[in-house]
Amino acid sequence: MLLRRAKKLVCATVAGTLMTVVFTPATLGAGQQSQNSIESSVIRSSGTISAQIELNDHFATRFTTSTRLHAVVPVQSNPDIFRATASDTGSILFQLDPIAEIDQAIPIHTGQELRDAEPRNISFGFVWDVTDDLNVTLDYFDIEVTNPTSQYGSNQVNASDIVILQNAFITDTGNLTEFSFYSNDPNVTSTGFDLVATYAMDWSLGTTDLNLAYNMTHTDLEALSSGIDLSRNFEQETTLPDSRWHLSGVHSIGNWRLLARLSYYSEWIEANDSANDMNFDEEYVLDVEASYTFSDRYTITVGAQNVLDDLLNSGSSILDTGSTYHSAMQKNQNGGYYYTQIRVEL
Repeated sequence: MLLRRAKKLVCATVAGTLMTVVFTPATLGAGQQSQNSIESSVIRSSGTISAQIELNDHFATRFTTSTRLHAVVPVQSNPDIFRATASDTGSILFQLDPIAEIDQAIPIHTGQELRDAEPRNISFGFVWDVTDDLNVTLDYFDIEVTNPTSQYGSNQVNASDIVILQNAFITDTGNLTEFSFYSNDPNVTSTGFDLVATYAMDWSLGTTDLNLAYNMTHTDLEALSSGIDLSRNFEQETTLPDSRWHLSGVHSIGNWRLLARLSYYSEWIEANDSANDMNFDEEYVLDVEASYTFSDRYTITVGAQNVLDDLLNSGSSILDTGSTYHSAMQKNQNGGYYYTQIRVEL
Protein backbone atom coordinates (compact mmCIF):
# COMPACT_ATOMS: atom_id res chain seq x y z
CA MET A 1 0.00 0.00 0.00
CA LEU A 2 1.19 3.53 -0.73
CA LEU A 3 0.40 6.40 1.62
CA ARG A 4 0.52 9.97 0.39
CA ARG A 5 1.83 12.81 2.53
CA ALA A 6 1.83 16.52 1.61
CA LYS A 7 5.46 17.20 2.49
CA LYS A 8 8.88 17.67 0.92
CA LEU A 9 9.49 15.58 -2.18
CA VAL A 10 11.94 12.71 -1.75
CA CYS A 11 12.86 10.26 -4.50
CA ALA A 12 14.88 7.06 -4.38
CA THR A 13 15.57 4.26 -6.84
CA VAL A 14 16.01 0.64 -5.86
CA ALA A 15 17.30 -2.19 -8.05
CA GLY A 16 17.25 -5.90 -7.33
CA THR A 17 20.10 -8.38 -7.45
CA LEU A 18 20.42 -9.93 -10.88
CA MET A 19 22.37 -13.00 -11.96
CA THR A 20 22.39 -14.34 -15.50
CA VAL A 21 24.17 -17.35 -17.00
CA VAL A 22 23.95 -17.83 -20.77
CA PHE A 23 25.20 -20.82 -22.79
CA THR A 24 25.50 -20.35 -26.56
CA PRO A 25 26.71 -23.51 -28.32
CA ALA A 26 26.64 -22.85 -32.08
CA THR A 27 23.39 -21.03 -32.85
CA LEU A 28 21.49 -22.50 -29.89
CA GLY A 29 21.26 -20.35 -26.78
CA ALA A 30 19.81 -20.90 -23.35
CA GLY A 31 19.73 -18.61 -20.35
CA GLN A 32 18.71 -18.88 -16.74
CA GLN A 33 17.98 -15.87 -14.56
CA SER A 34 17.25 -15.55 -10.87
CA GLN A 35 16.14 -12.34 -9.22
CA ASN A 36 15.76 -11.81 -5.50
CA SER A 37 13.61 -8.80 -4.69
CA ILE A 38 14.81 -6.43 -2.00
CA GLU A 39 13.25 -6.63 1.47
CA SER A 40 11.16 -9.67 0.55
CA SER A 41 11.45 -13.41 0.08
CA VAL A 42 10.02 -13.37 -3.45
CA ILE A 43 12.27 -15.23 -5.92
CA ARG A 44 11.66 -15.23 -9.65
CA SER A 45 13.33 -17.58 -12.12
CA SER A 46 13.33 -17.38 -15.88
CA GLY A 47 14.88 -19.06 -18.87
CA THR A 48 15.36 -18.52 -22.59
CA ILE A 49 15.85 -20.95 -25.46
CA SER A 50 16.68 -19.61 -28.92
CA ALA A 51 17.69 -21.17 -32.22
CA GLN A 52 18.63 -19.93 -35.70
CA ILE A 53 18.68 -22.23 -38.74
CA GLU A 54 20.54 -21.08 -41.85
CA LEU A 55 18.82 -22.62 -44.86
CA ASN A 56 21.37 -21.16 -47.28
CA ASP A 57 23.83 -18.27 -47.54
CA HIS A 58 21.03 -15.73 -47.89
CA PHE A 59 18.11 -16.95 -45.77
CA ALA A 60 17.76 -18.05 -42.14
CA THR A 61 14.88 -18.68 -39.75
CA ARG A 62 14.99 -18.03 -36.02
CA PHE A 63 12.92 -18.88 -32.97
CA THR A 64 12.92 -17.82 -29.31
CA THR A 65 10.82 -18.86 -26.34
CA SER A 66 11.31 -17.35 -22.92
CA THR A 67 9.87 -16.92 -19.45
CA ARG A 68 12.15 -13.99 -18.72
CA LEU A 69 10.88 -10.88 -16.99
CA HIS A 70 12.84 -7.81 -18.12
CA ALA A 71 11.90 -5.41 -15.32
CA VAL A 72 11.98 -5.36 -11.54
CA VAL A 73 8.44 -5.70 -10.21
CA PRO A 74 7.75 -3.48 -7.17
CA VAL A 75 6.37 -5.26 -4.13
CA GLN A 76 4.43 -3.86 -1.19
CA SER A 77 7.02 -5.08 1.32
CA ASN A 78 9.72 -2.89 -0.23
CA PRO A 79 9.96 0.29 1.91
CA ASP A 80 12.39 2.16 -0.34
CA ILE A 81 10.43 2.74 -3.55
CA PHE A 82 9.16 6.31 -3.91
CA ARG A 83 7.07 7.94 -6.61
CA ALA A 84 6.11 11.59 -7.07
CA THR A 85 2.95 13.06 -8.53
CA ALA A 86 1.34 16.46 -8.97
CA SER A 87 -2.10 17.22 -7.58
CA ASP A 88 -4.89 18.43 -9.85
CA THR A 89 -5.31 21.60 -7.80
CA GLY A 90 -2.48 23.89 -6.88
CA SER A 91 0.22 21.81 -8.59
CA ILE A 92 1.42 20.54 -5.21
CA LEU A 93 3.98 17.74 -5.23
CA PHE A 94 3.30 14.79 -2.96
CA GLN A 95 5.51 12.00 -1.72
CA LEU A 96 4.09 8.48 -1.96
CA ASP A 97 5.30 6.36 0.94
CA PRO A 98 4.91 2.58 0.74
CA ILE A 99 4.22 0.63 3.90
CA ALA A 100 4.42 -3.07 4.61
CA GLU A 101 1.60 -5.46 3.76
CA ILE A 102 -1.46 -4.82 5.97
CA ASP A 103 -3.58 -7.61 7.36
CA GLN A 104 -6.51 -8.40 5.09
CA ALA A 105 -8.95 -7.76 7.95
CA ILE A 106 -8.17 -4.04 8.04
CA PRO A 107 -11.14 -2.33 6.33
CA ILE A 108 -9.23 0.32 4.37
CA HIS A 109 -6.98 -2.21 2.67
CA THR A 110 -8.32 -2.93 -0.83
CA GLY A 111 -5.26 -4.66 -2.25
CA GLN A 112 -4.40 -8.35 -2.14
CA GLU A 113 -1.35 -10.38 -1.26
CA LEU A 114 0.97 -10.10 -4.24
CA ARG A 115 2.00 -13.09 -6.32
CA ASP A 116 4.97 -13.56 -8.63
CA ALA A 117 4.54 -12.30 -12.17
CA GLU A 118 4.58 -15.15 -14.68
CA PRO A 119 5.78 -13.99 -18.12
CA ARG A 120 5.81 -16.08 -21.28
CA ASN A 121 6.86 -14.98 -24.74
CA ILE A 122 7.38 -16.65 -28.10
CA SER A 123 8.83 -15.13 -31.25
CA PHE A 124 9.79 -16.50 -34.64
CA GLY A 125 10.81 -15.00 -37.96
CA PHE A 126 13.47 -14.88 -40.64
CA VAL A 127 16.57 -13.03 -41.81
CA TRP A 128 16.86 -12.53 -45.58
CA ASP A 129 19.80 -11.07 -47.47
CA VAL A 130 17.85 -10.14 -50.59
CA THR A 131 20.96 -8.72 -52.26
CA ASP A 132 24.43 -7.74 -51.11
CA ASP A 133 23.01 -4.31 -50.24
CA LEU A 134 19.48 -5.14 -49.02
CA ASN A 135 18.71 -7.02 -45.80
CA VAL A 136 15.22 -7.76 -44.41
CA THR A 137 14.19 -9.27 -41.06
CA LEU A 138 10.64 -10.09 -39.97
CA ASP A 139 9.65 -11.41 -36.54
CA TYR A 140 6.28 -12.27 -35.01
CA PHE A 141 5.91 -12.17 -31.22
CA ASP A 142 3.35 -13.26 -28.66
CA ILE A 143 3.95 -12.03 -25.10
CA GLU A 144 1.81 -12.82 -22.08
CA VAL A 145 2.33 -11.68 -18.48
CA THR A 146 0.14 -13.19 -15.78
CA ASN A 147 -0.04 -11.55 -12.34
CA PRO A 148 1.84 -8.34 -13.23
CA THR A 149 2.10 -5.80 -10.44
CA SER A 150 0.46 -2.41 -10.98
CA GLN A 151 -0.42 0.48 -8.71
CA TYR A 152 -4.09 1.38 -8.25
CA GLY A 153 -6.33 3.56 -6.18
CA SER A 154 -6.43 7.14 -4.99
CA ASN A 155 -8.43 6.85 -1.80
CA GLN A 156 -8.86 9.73 0.61
CA VAL A 157 -7.86 9.04 4.21
CA ASN A 158 -10.20 10.20 6.97
CA ALA A 159 -9.73 10.36 10.72
CA SER A 160 -11.11 6.87 11.33
CA ASP A 161 -8.69 5.42 8.74
CA ILE A 162 -5.75 6.99 10.58
CA VAL A 163 -6.92 5.41 13.83
CA ILE A 164 -7.14 2.02 12.11
CA LEU A 165 -3.59 2.38 10.76
CA GLN A 166 -2.22 3.44 14.13
CA ASN A 167 -3.90 0.45 15.77
CA ALA A 168 -2.10 -1.69 13.15
CA PHE A 169 1.22 -0.32 14.49
CA ILE A 170 1.77 1.97 11.48
CA THR A 171 3.21 5.16 12.96
CA ASP A 172 3.64 8.69 11.59
CA THR A 173 0.17 8.78 10.04
CA GLY A 174 -1.00 12.16 11.31
CA ASN A 175 -0.51 14.01 8.01
CA LEU A 176 -1.75 11.33 5.61
CA THR A 177 -4.10 12.51 2.87
CA GLU A 178 -4.75 9.45 0.68
CA PHE A 179 -3.49 5.97 -0.12
CA SER A 180 -3.12 3.58 -3.04
CA PHE A 181 -2.09 -0.06 -3.34
CA TYR A 182 -0.42 -2.63 -5.58
CA SER A 183 -2.39 -5.44 -7.18
CA ASN A 184 -1.69 -8.36 -9.54
CA ASP A 185 -3.85 -6.89 -12.29
CA PRO A 186 -4.48 -7.00 -15.12
CA ASN A 187 -3.09 -9.92 -17.12
CA VAL A 188 -1.47 -8.58 -20.28
CA THR A 189 -1.20 -10.16 -23.73
CA SER A 190 0.64 -8.41 -26.57
CA THR A 191 0.95 -9.75 -30.11
CA GLY A 192 2.48 -8.21 -33.20
CA PHE A 193 5.45 -8.19 -35.52
CA ASP A 194 8.63 -6.24 -36.21
CA LEU A 195 9.93 -5.54 -39.71
CA VAL A 196 13.41 -4.12 -40.30
CA ALA A 197 14.91 -3.39 -43.72
CA THR A 198 18.33 -1.89 -44.43
CA TYR A 199 19.74 -0.80 -47.76
CA ALA A 200 23.26 0.45 -48.49
CA MET A 201 24.02 2.36 -51.67
CA ASP A 202 27.43 3.49 -52.92
CA TRP A 203 27.18 5.92 -55.84
CA SER A 204 28.95 8.86 -57.47
CA LEU A 205 27.68 11.39 -54.89
CA GLY A 206 28.81 9.42 -51.86
CA THR A 207 27.32 6.60 -49.80
CA THR A 208 23.75 6.37 -48.55
CA ASP A 209 22.38 4.04 -45.87
CA LEU A 210 18.60 3.67 -45.60
CA ASN A 211 16.84 2.00 -42.68
CA LEU A 212 13.15 1.20 -42.17
CA ALA A 213 11.83 -0.16 -38.87
CA TYR A 214 8.11 -0.99 -38.59
CA ASN A 215 6.21 -2.30 -35.58
CA MET A 216 2.60 -3.34 -35.08
CA THR A 217 1.48 -4.34 -31.57
CA HIS A 218 -1.95 -5.16 -30.19
CA THR A 219 -2.41 -5.37 -26.41
CA ASP A 220 -5.28 -6.97 -24.47
CA LEU A 221 -5.89 -6.67 -20.73
CA GLU A 222 -7.94 -9.27 -18.89
CA ALA A 223 -8.79 -10.82 -15.50
CA LEU A 224 -9.52 -7.46 -13.89
CA SER A 225 -10.27 -7.68 -10.15
CA SER A 226 -13.20 -5.86 -8.61
CA GLY A 227 -12.48 -2.42 -7.20
CA ILE A 228 -9.78 -1.58 -9.74
CA ASP A 229 -9.86 1.71 -11.64
CA LEU A 230 -10.99 0.77 -15.16
CA SER A 231 -9.82 4.03 -16.76
CA ARG A 232 -6.19 3.33 -15.79
CA ASN A 233 -6.23 -0.03 -17.54
CA PHE A 234 -8.01 1.41 -20.55
CA GLU A 235 -5.20 3.97 -20.79
CA GLN A 236 -2.55 1.25 -20.50
CA GLU A 237 -4.19 -0.55 -23.40
CA THR A 238 -4.75 2.43 -25.71
CA THR A 239 -2.03 4.99 -24.91
CA LEU A 240 0.49 3.25 -27.17
CA PRO A 241 -0.26 3.37 -30.92
CA ASP A 242 -1.02 0.07 -32.63
CA SER A 243 1.58 0.76 -35.30
CA ARG A 244 4.67 2.90 -35.77
CA TRP A 245 7.56 3.15 -38.18
CA HIS A 246 10.86 4.98 -38.47
CA LEU A 247 12.50 5.74 -41.80
CA SER A 248 16.03 7.11 -41.63
CA GLY A 249 18.68 7.97 -44.17
CA VAL A 250 22.36 8.74 -43.63
CA HIS A 251 24.35 10.20 -46.52
CA SER A 252 28.12 10.68 -46.41
CA ILE A 253 30.14 12.59 -48.98
CA GLY A 254 33.63 13.83 -48.32
CA ASN A 255 33.78 15.39 -44.87
CA TRP A 256 30.00 15.81 -44.69
CA ARG A 257 27.51 13.49 -43.00
CA LEU A 258 23.78 14.22 -43.35
CA LEU A 259 20.98 12.47 -41.47
CA ALA A 260 17.19 12.65 -41.76
CA ARG A 261 14.70 10.54 -39.82
CA LEU A 262 10.91 10.49 -40.18
CA SER A 263 8.87 8.75 -37.49
CA TYR A 264 5.20 7.82 -37.69
CA TYR A 265 2.77 6.91 -34.90
CA SER A 266 -0.80 5.80 -35.50
CA GLU A 267 -3.70 7.27 -33.53
CA TRP A 268 -4.02 6.63 -29.80
CA ILE A 269 -6.14 7.61 -26.81
CA GLU A 270 -5.32 9.24 -23.50
CA ALA A 271 -7.84 8.14 -20.86
CA ASN A 272 -8.22 11.01 -18.40
CA ASP A 273 -11.50 9.58 -17.15
CA SER A 274 -14.50 7.79 -18.63
CA ALA A 275 -16.13 11.06 -19.73
CA ASN A 276 -13.10 12.93 -20.98
CA ASP A 277 -10.96 10.62 -23.12
CA MET A 278 -8.71 12.45 -25.56
CA ASN A 279 -8.27 11.01 -29.06
CA PHE A 280 -5.05 11.87 -30.88
CA ASP A 281 -4.65 11.56 -34.62
CA GLU A 282 -1.64 9.96 -36.26
CA GLU A 283 1.60 11.83 -35.70
CA TYR A 284 4.73 12.44 -37.78
CA VAL A 285 8.01 13.57 -36.23
CA LEU A 286 10.99 14.76 -38.30
CA ASP A 287 14.61 14.80 -37.07
CA VAL A 288 17.55 16.21 -39.06
CA GLU A 289 21.29 16.47 -38.48
CA ALA A 290 24.38 17.65 -40.37
CA SER A 291 28.02 17.04 -39.41
CA TYR A 292 31.28 18.29 -40.87
CA THR A 293 34.73 16.88 -40.01
CA PHE A 294 37.95 18.79 -40.59
CA SER A 295 41.62 18.16 -39.81
CA ASP A 296 40.63 14.52 -39.19
CA ARG A 297 40.02 15.39 -35.53
CA TYR A 298 37.26 17.96 -35.21
CA THR A 299 33.59 17.43 -35.97
CA ILE A 300 30.88 20.07 -35.76
CA THR A 301 27.29 18.85 -35.65
CA VAL A 302 24.08 20.85 -35.96
CA GLY A 303 20.75 19.10 -35.57
CA ALA A 304 17.13 19.19 -34.50
CA GLN A 305 14.77 16.63 -33.02
CA ASN A 306 11.10 17.24 -33.78
CA VAL A 307 12.22 20.05 -36.06
CA LEU A 308 8.60 21.03 -36.79
CA ASP A 309 7.96 21.52 -33.05
CA ASP A 310 4.79 19.43 -33.06
CA LEU A 311 2.60 20.36 -30.08
CA LEU A 312 -0.33 17.96 -30.52
CA ASN A 313 -3.60 18.90 -28.86
CA SER A 314 -2.99 21.17 -25.86
CA GLY A 315 -6.59 21.11 -24.57
CA SER A 316 -5.92 18.79 -21.65
CA SER A 317 -5.84 19.04 -17.88
CA ILE A 318 -2.22 17.83 -17.98
CA LEU A 319 -1.20 21.41 -18.77
CA ASP A 320 -2.61 22.53 -15.42
CA THR A 321 0.31 20.82 -13.66
CA GLY A 322 2.95 22.94 -15.38
CA SER A 323 3.54 21.09 -18.65
CA THR A 324 4.24 23.27 -21.69
CA TYR A 325 3.72 20.41 -24.13
CA HIS A 326 1.34 17.50 -23.92
CA SER A 327 2.83 14.47 -22.15
CA ALA A 328 0.96 12.09 -24.49
CA MET A 329 3.41 12.85 -27.30
CA GLN A 330 5.09 9.64 -28.41
CA LYS A 331 8.45 11.38 -28.80
CA ASN A 332 10.08 14.60 -27.60
CA GLN A 333 7.56 15.60 -24.97
CA ASN A 334 9.36 18.94 -24.63
CA GLY A 335 8.66 19.93 -28.23
CA GLY A 336 11.44 20.81 -30.66
CA TYR A 337 15.01 20.21 -29.49
CA TYR A 338 17.81 22.00 -31.34
CA TYR A 339 21.47 21.39 -30.63
CA THR A 340 25.08 22.01 -31.68
CA GLN A 341 27.94 19.67 -30.83
CA ILE A 342 31.70 19.90 -31.18
CA ARG A 343 33.70 16.67 -30.94
CA VAL A 344 37.48 16.43 -30.70
CA GLU A 345 39.32 13.13 -31.16
CA LEU A 346 42.52 13.11 -29.13
